[in-house]
Amino acid sequence: MLGEAHAAAAVDGGRQTGRLRASVLPERLPPNGHFLGIKDEILLMPLAGDIARAKFNRGGSSISLRLDFLGGGRAAFKPDQIASGQYPRMEVAAYRIDRLIGLNAVSPAVPVQFRLEEVLSRLDDSSRDIVPRILAEVPTDEAGLIMGELQWWIPVIKDAEIEGVALDGTEGMRRWRRYMRVGEPEPYEARHLLPQLSNMVVFDYLINNRDRWSGSNCKASPDQRTLYFMDHTLAFGSDPEPDERLQSALEHVQKFSRSLLRRVRDFAARDLRAAMTTHAAPYERLLTETEIEGVLHRRELLLAYVDGLVDEHGSDAVLIYP
Repeated sequence: MLGEAHAAAAVDGGRQTGRLRASVLPERLPPNGHFLGIKDEILLMPLAGDIARAKFNRGGSSISLRLDFLGGGRAAFKPDQIASGQYPRMEVAAYRIDRLIGLNAVSPAVPVQFRLEEVLSRLDDSSRDIVPRILAEVPTDEAGLIMGELQWWIPVIKDAEIEGVALDGTEGMRRWRRYMRVGEPEPYEARHLLPQLSNMVVFDYLINNRDRWSGSNCKASPDQRTLYFMDHTLAFGSDPEPDERLQSALEHVQKFSRSLLRRVRDFAARDLRAAMTTHAAPYERLLTETEIEGVLHRRELLLAYVDGLVDEHGSDAVLIYP
């Protein structure tokens, strides 16, 4: 860990390189991935240069920085943190599973390694107060490198709403749960939102994202037409059983995407293992074997639930979204 004098020198103007590892190269990204209609590699390539500015993202419990790069790119950087209970590698794992099942709803994320000196030296004046916390909570190796994940910065996000109320609020949850029942008519105003919401419930169940319904974690585009699947550092875990909040959310959804369920059913365990163990540097792997087995176990539970609905109501009533 850097000492205080070392840190002060870094803040005052250290100029070590902060370049990304080669994990942004196209051959290291999931094939055919895109976000907001733009290929992943196009979004990530401007993030491969030197850091121009760093700013602390306030409002969350963990350390997160907004990084601006000399090439014009912008990203969120979440470093590994001591005793935070959150793991940045989970964001990369969630992104790769998103692409594995063809959702393209998670902003592209890559595992990275930076020199701590470089990050501290680029902090803007409003973020200097975070330096002691970074020194205390972000581990470094012998070379002064820190590990974490870098994720393409979504320019503008809003709290997701349904018919003008918060999607994750009491009234919002009451509404979407009603609309998600088999045979229940859907309001015209929610026609873009509800299929994405169904997909998000499926995705969160697979990755055991227990943080989705904890408050202020359902985000959307300013026009409320696109849900952003964000914040997955509390996902996965050693327990293969789904979190009770995720189980409850799933049991309130009876309408699903036919193509998504087909892709969830068809992806091979070997493809999941390859996605979690290939090009994971600086991490040894993105998910442990126990965490991978958890995903596969929850997939079987998910498919059994949907198959039961199909047996009861018929596929045309349950698999109503493309």
